[in-house]
Amino acid sequence: MADRHLKYDHWKLLYQEVLVEHRPQELRRKIQSAEAAIYQRLQAMAHNASDQSERQVIADAVFTLRILQRGKLFPEEIYREQMDAPPCGVELSERRSVGRTAIVVDDNAAIRQAISQAFLADGFGVCATAESGADAIDLVERLKPDVIILDLAMPAIDGLQTAPHLRKVAPDTPIILFTLYDYEVPMEQAAAIGLNLVQSKTDNIFSVVSKARERIEKQAAPSLKSTAS
Repeated sequence: MADRHLKYDHWKLLYQEVLVEHRPQELRRKIQSAEAAIYQRLQAMAHNASDQSERQVIADAVFTLRILQRGKLFPEEIYREQMDAPPCGVELSERRSVGRTAIVVDDNAAIRQAISQAFLADGFGVCATAESGADAIDLVERLKPDVIILDLAMPAIDGLQTAPHLRKVAPDTPIILFTLYDYEVPMEQAAAIGLNLVQSKTDNIFSVVSKARERIEKQAAPSLKSTAS
């Protein structure tokens, strides 16, 4: 037990150092150290399924590290990706996702805000958020979104339990499970409960926006074809 708490505190302390660091070179080094400690901890937890609360804390930490890394170490690149177009002279009307609506479901406020900003930067007209599966179901019924981003580990009702309910109220809307534990959810299982895609939180934050746009366009393609005929 003491060894477990020592390992937990080790990565947690390194992570906290990242949050207060402002010098780019030191920030880069501290992010690398924190990530290494986190993955060592995850390997130590691999055969213990009782550490879900710590796994969620780790998932949130990894996601925050990605945001800090992209935002503070590569600000120009992140700007270009947010616009999803040449960086100069791009108007909102030129972005691919203008007028669309996304819903982000995650119990972590910082993650909800970060993903929402990424969708709005891509041109989505609305990006609503929910902190629980129950809230998400009500929100989807009211807003009829073009895409839903769904966290896996949430209190009360997790993403896997929420997905079938969302599929009932939004039968044609793409639903993307956004989780640190993508390797634990085979696509066959995901599809069976109504999920269209499983995306890792360790990926670039804007990759989920790109995948969402692809799914929306793929969903719209059959109706466009039938209209043309």
